[in-house]
Amino acid sequence: MKRLIILISFLILISLSCVSAADDVNETLTASDDANDIIELPETDETLADPLGSFSELQSRINQAREGSIVTLDKNYAYNSGFTDLGIVITKSITINGNGHTLDAGGHSIIFFIDVNSDKTYTFNDITFVAGYTNGYAGGYHLPGGGAICSAAGESVINVNNCNFLNNYASDQGGAIYGEVINLNNCNFQNNRASYEGGAVFMEGGTVSNCVFENNHALGTEEFMGSGGAIFSQNYRKCTITESRFIANSAQYHGGALTVLYNDDGYGYYSQVLISNNHFERNSATMTGGAIYMSGSMDSQLKNEIRGCNFVENTVSEGSGGAIRADSLVDIDHCDFTNNNADGATAICEAKSITNCNFASNKNDYFVYAESSVTLSNNKMTADNKYDILISEGESPSRVKSNLVFANTLAVPNSIVEICKFQDDNGNVIRFESGITIHVKFTNRDTKTTKETTIIRYYMDGEPYYYQCDLAEGTYDVTGSADISNYNVKPGVLIVDANTDFTLSAGNLTKYYHGPERFGVTVTNGNNRLIPGISVDITVNGQTYTRTTDSNGVASIAINLNSGTYPVMCECGDAKTSASITVLKTILGNDITKIFRNGTQYYATFIDTQGKALKNTEVEFNINGVFYKRPTNDNGVARLNINLNPGEYVITAINPSNGEQYTNKITVLTNYAEHNDLTKYYKNASQYKVRILADDASYAKAGVKVTFNINGVFYERYSDDEGYVKMNINLEPGEYIITADYNGLRASNKITVKSVIKSDDLVMSYRDGSRFNATILDGQGNPYPNQTVTFNINGVFYEKITDENGVAGLAINLMAGEYIITSSYNGMNAANKVTVSG
Repeated sequence: MKRLIILISFLILISLSCVSAADDVNETLTASDDANDIIELPETDETLADPLGSFSELQSRINQAREGSIVTLDKNYAYNSGFTDLGIVITKSITINGNGHTLDAGGHSIIFFIDVNSDKTYTFNDITFVAGYTNGYAGGYHLPGGGAICSAAGESVINVNNCNFLNNYASDQGGAIYGEVINLNNCNFQNNRASYEGGAVFMEGGTVSNCVFENNHALGTEEFMGSGGAIFSQNYRKCTITESRFIANSAQYHGGALTVLYNDDGYGYYSQVLISNNHFERNSATMTGGAIYMSGSMDSQLKNEIRGCNFVENTVSEGSGGAIRADSLVDIDHCDFTNNNADGATAICEAKSITNCNFASNKNDYFVYAESSVTLSNNKMTADNKYDILISEGESPSRVKSNLVFANTLAVPNSIVEICKFQDDNGNVIRFESGITIHVKFTNRDTKTTKETTIIRYYMDGEPYYYQCDLAEGTYDVTGSADISNYNVKPGVLIVDANTDFTLSAGNLTKYYHGPERFGVTVTNGNNRLIPGISVDITVNGQTYTRTTDSNGVASIAINLNSGTYPVMCECGDAKTSASITVLKTILGNDITKIFRNGTQYYATFIDTQGKALKNTEVEFNINGVFYKRPTNDNGVARLNINLNPGEYVITAINPSNGEQYTNKITVLTNYAEHNDLTKYYKNASQYKVRILADDASYAKAGVKVTFNINGVFYERYSDDEGYVKMNINLEPGEYIITADYNGLRASNKITVKSVIKSDDLVMSYRDGSRFNATILDGQGNPYPNQTVTFNINGVFYEKITDENGVAGLAINLMAGEYIITSSYNGMNAANKVTVSG
């Protein structure tokens, strides 16, 4: 019989009847209708599913719960016909533990509506919210949003832990959750939508940690509607978003993943925003902020920061800020930007500061657009851009620290040449949005005559600072100034020469591993002028590197190769030359072969990158997976004692001055020149022996002690003049392990002792003339005649002599029965069974 267990709601009713004013208000109520009655059903092949609860039923459970109670779900609940579209109403502080169960509104109602205007806390744990819905009006209320959870409470705090929000919708704000202070931990939001703001969540502050937001959408059709594809924070309070992932969220206008407005209430509240260690990928917006849009009032007194985040393939289709659109109140630090895209700045549009960030694989002209008040520091930008950073100059002096870098280059007379550019300290190219006047001064090195000119480059042209070269042939030092503040000048050299018959010259380079020396190749033309600003291909170790000559006509590369000699090929147009690079070791050591625990040790000599001894310095060795630190002496030599068991090892020495690693082979030999398994016949003359090597690998002299352990007994024996140590074996027939121990090193062998008595059980009939025979073997296993054998059967002893075949026999005339017969020879006994039948 199949049986269905039904829990009845009397359990809750009984528990409620027992409540008194003194009861703990944190009582736990189980939201279930079942009891332990068992109802037997007819035999059936059907599998009965767990019961499904209704929203009406759960509303009743919550109504019965007191302030601060915990309601625990033990089944799934779904919207039921006739239930209000306002959803399950909560009017008190409460905790609902879902135990992984699902609440499904089926697109008919909000799931939870918090209807109270006071300072209360609501906690939801381990619940899956599915298909919550609000069109802005329900139960006579005009609702701001929140398809799954909507809070109308002015000062409420909503805590949500380990919950899932799937396919929820709000016609206004917060497709899944709408509230004031919302704290989310380890939650998952997928396919939630809001028509205006916050595809998944709308809040005024709170925390988000370890959450995933995927395919959430803010749809809107009006300006500043359709913002914050995953989260919209109208931030009057502190907002922290950490360790979360935002994937493929979208907003019609701003902030494909996040829109955060701060200090925006007009009542003097100063909020703080921290967005740290998050991953943003494939989020999109139409206007600005493919991943993040942030904005606030200009009187902010607190730091707003985006830190340690990763932005990949976020896009803006009609505006700028492919990853971030912020303002002059936001600091961006230690973030990575890859393949983000926008019509304008592909990565960042506006910020207070951008520091320690990496930008790669750009899809437009530049990465960053900002006002001149921005602080830029230690950013790495790698892409084939026209420029990297676009600056809009304001009325106040520029805070952008830039370098006016004049080119080292070659120009044919009357040609057009790029004469200068602005860069930050990391070499990223800066362009200023308005026209910047550059005053250039050329000084001929030979005649000392000077010429000055003025160049203006306008952003709308998008062109570099070009100069129409009308100078006579010669070498010119180039410097100048710009009509901006906060910049440094880096002079250049201009060679004006029509001769392009180039010659390359390069000397061989010898350097120590990771030394500061660079390999250089010099370019000159037919007039023997050093040619700056020209590209040279340098091929070494199978890799080709392109370098540009400096003001002295030298193109150079740093050499970080391992020790060895490498051929180098240099090419510039048709001009070629070859050279070699030799990298010397800064660690010197030799392979060693040693006898176990003798006096031979490993030594290595350490030098620095200038070839000088690395004196009195702690160095490191790695052998057999274990690291050891040892000091060098005044000669840079460090020693490591080798006390390893016999075998082959690789030792790695590490130079702390440059990180070089150097390996040698260590071979440790055993002290045992000979030790073999032994097979012998009982009490023959064969001995177990080992041969010992001395520390110098010669055979040990007489008197070296070796300890043997066999069958649990220890024996001490000493070597002879040839280094052999012998052990007599007088054990009973069987197999044994013998272990020799010398100088802490052990060697083991198997000892097999064979019997010299061969005999079999005898089965016979009474007085049928059968004899019990035993064959005696000598020490080599051959039959042994004329030997006396003693038989003991039934308590009577008999002595017999073996014949020429080594066989001794005894006639058996016993009554019917079973007997044990023992054959004894030379101290050895062998027992057999004799069976006599009647």
